[in-house]
Parts: sequence; structure tokens; C-alpha cells
Amino acid sequence: MYNEKMLHILQTGDLHLGKIFYGVSLIADQKSVLEQILDILKKSLGTKNEYHALFIAGDIYDKAIPSVEAVALFDDFLTQLHSALPNLPVFVISGNHDSAARLSYAANFLKGQNIFIATDAKKIAEPTILCGSDGEKFAVYQIPFLQSGALENPDGERLSSQSDLLKEAARRIESAHKENPETKNLKAILNAHLFVLGGAQSSSERIFIGNAELVEKSVFDFFDYVSVGHLHKGQKVSEKCYYAGSPLVYSFDEISVEKNFLDIALDEKSEQKISVRKIPVQPLHKTSCLKGKFEDFYRLDKNKNPELYERRDDYIELTCTDSILIENPVAKLRENFPNILSVKQEYFSRQNAKEISKRDFDENAENFSPSQIFENFISDVVPDFKIEEWQKEKEIFETMSKEIEI
Repeated sequence: MYNEKMLHILQTGDLHLGKIFYGVSLIADQKSVLEQILDILKKSLGTKNEYHALFIAGDIYDKAIPSVEAVALFDDFLTQLHSALPNLPVFVISGNHDSAARLSYAANFLKGQNIFIATDAKKIAEPTILCGSDGEKFAVYQIPFLQSGALENPDGERLSSQSDLLKEAARRIESAHKENPETKNLKAILNAHLFVLGGAQSSSERIFIGNAELVEKSVFDFFDYVSVGHLHKGQKVSEKCYYAGSPLVYSFDEISVEKNFLDIALDEKSEQKISVRKIPVQPLHKTSCLKGKFEDFYRLDKNKNPELYERRDDYIELTCTDSILIENPVAKLRENFPNILSVKQEYFSRQNAKEISKRDFDENAENFSPSQIFENFISDVVPDFKIEEWQKEKEIFETMSKEIEI
């Protein structure tokens, strides 16, 4: 149980609404995630753990021009949220996947409904005052994803790298915070979308190239807490800076990563000034990487393989270990695994290895004996080749070779 005298935040980000995962729409899965956020917030009402704010750290949508379904989903979420918790401040920023112009539509109107959508780089130093459980005030600042040239340094030079842009943004906020009589004695909280140097990334993110696009965590030393988005693996950057990560798995290299919302509590009177608790996301579908013989999946038996049977509704990437090529494996497995998304076949990697071997063979073929030529040829065209099973044919080939030489 948290001390009552604190600021209590629910943090998430990187929703990527409208995401298409291997050709499958995740709208239903994302709707389930948003319903869980609503449920967590509503259950806290009237308790000592009631939330004072919801932070969403960018990449609301997966594309700059989101689908109609994605826009409707977020609209419905905000409508339900405001209806159930009209006094709860909601802080939202645009990420590198979002169109700032589209996300900011009706932002001024929504501000009056306690929904604060930040997309304009010029307004980063404008605070929103947030009250904790004992009336203590906090200044909240938001830094959306900053495009190249969005800010200038004090000398009027346009900044292009993420590192330079975020340093300038942090400098402006700190300066304005200390000069403003309304905020100079308040703690500063930040909601931002960026790649902090040293963060662990996954293949579902847009990759920044070069260290100039990575931001040193020391840039945010001024702030009392920093909520960051962009990286899909939830992680601690420092004692006062955390990525919640994406609430769903968006690439198969994330399947071992826990997906959580973050429960953040700030309390100066507690020994641990910042408490972070993970709230596990309950996905509508789990995501699995499976490996084995095609027949085991094609002839799925609940009694023989109960663990595999339990995964039949997962989003699945399957690696077939068969030594022969399986034609149209996804279509054949769809009846047992309706959400199978990808099939890899080790047959192809073996074939690639054989191609390399074949190139080596071609370069040295003139020095090979008839026996070596025969064995190399048969091993290329026959899976699981065993020479003892081909002795008769080999002898015939050797005899014919000698006759040709004569």
C-alpha cells in the first residue's frame, strides 16, 4: 500500500494502434489492452491508490495515416475514459510513427476535458500543473518526437540530431521552469518519446542510425521523473527514468520480454522516493516461436502433445526441421493453428549450405575422382543421403566413367 501523500501515475506507450502483424490486424488485441487500462484506472477510484494521471509516451498509431479502425478505437477509448474518470488528467505525445498534425486534431478542445495532447515542439516549455493526493503540485512537461530542424539553439542554428534537439529541449524546459514563479518550487515530471543511449531495442522499432540519434540519460537530470517511449522492451534507464515498453509483442524477437503497464508512485516522505510496480498485460493472444517436424503440427494430437495443443490459438512463428521441402505449410496448418503467421523451413538453410558446397565443388571439379563426383551429386539431390545405400549405382557410374576415358 502506497503512502497517501504522493503522486500516482499509470504509464504506458507505443500502442501502435492499427498495427498489422504478418498480415493480421491487431485491432481486437489492442482494444483488449485499452480495456485493461480503463479497468485498472476505474478500480483505483476511491482507494488510497487512486491514480492522479495517465501517461501515454508516444506512437499512439502505427502509421502517420492511421486506419479508420485505429482512429475510432482511440477515440472510443478517450471517450470512455473521460466518461468514467472526467477529472483524471491524460498526457499524450506524438511519437516517430505518428503524424503530429493528425494527432493534434481537436487538442485545444480536449485540453478542456483534461486530455493533454502534445505535438508542437514550440510548446515544450509550457507546463501543466498536476495535483497529488495531498494537494501537492507538480509541473508536467511533454516532449513529442522531435523532427530534424524542429528547434534552434540560442544562436539561431537549426538542430538536426536527436541528441542536440533533446539537449536544447531539456535546456528550455529547465530555464522556463526556474524562471516561472508558479513552477520554480515544484517538482518537474517529463513525458517524452526518444531513444536513450544504452537502451535495449527490438526489430519492431524504426532504427536510428548513429550515436547522434541517441540521447544521453544525463540530459534529463533536472527532472524528478521521466516517462519515455520508443523502445518496445520495458526497461529501467535510471532510478527516475523508465520505458514501459509496448503493451503487446510486435516482433517475434520480443516473445521473451514481459509486457507491462507501469505503476509509478512519487513520495518524498518514503525511503524509496520513486516506486515502480509492473502490472502485467493480459494479451488476447500469446505469441510463440515453435520448432519441430511438420507432421507433429499437421497431425496435432491433444493427448500426445498437450503443451502444443494449448498454443493452438497463439500468434505463431514455426520453424520446420524437416529435411524435405513442405509446400504451402501455412495453408496446411491453418486448421490446427488459425493464427499461424510465419513458417521457416530449415530445408532452405541446408540448401544454401549445399549451394556454397557446390560452388566449392565447381572450382575443384576437374581434380575429383568419379567416386567423389557421384557422391557430391547424390548428396545434392537426395535428402539424408547415405552412401552405403547407393553402392550399386556408384559402381555403375565408376565403370561408365572408365569406359568414357578409354
